[in-house]
Amino acid sequence: AALTYQARTDFYPDKNCDWLGVAGKVVGTDGSPLKNQEIQLGGTLDGKAISNLKLSGNATMYGPSGFEFVLSDHPIASTQTLWIQLLDNTAKPLTDKIYFDTYTDCTQNLVMVVFTKTR
Repeated sequence: AALTYQARTDFYPDKNCDWLGVAGKVVGTDGSPLKNQEIQLGGTLDGKAISNLKLSGNATMYGPSGFEFVLSDHPIASTQTLWIQLLDNTAKPLTDKIYFDTYTDCTQNLVMVVFTKTR
């Protein structure tokens, strides 16, 4: 999985810094969008437990197989306390848990993840 940081305003030009989230897409080895793939987000943020599941294709502003998790109504810094993982249709992990950081910087309040399915 490829991980990058962007500003939410890259996708929502009318929004300001009152948001923190993780988004991305799932693609096949040929780059084609893979919809209805299960993505799990977990860990802790600001002392609170996070556990959420989404299907790819639920947030098409990131592409046909896009997904989005809203974490907070403001940017929060964290270091390796949150993770994201791609699952198969039986909830079996297809990737390891990918740990990431979050920042208080408004230009980095969107964590972008691109899962490329290889099997």
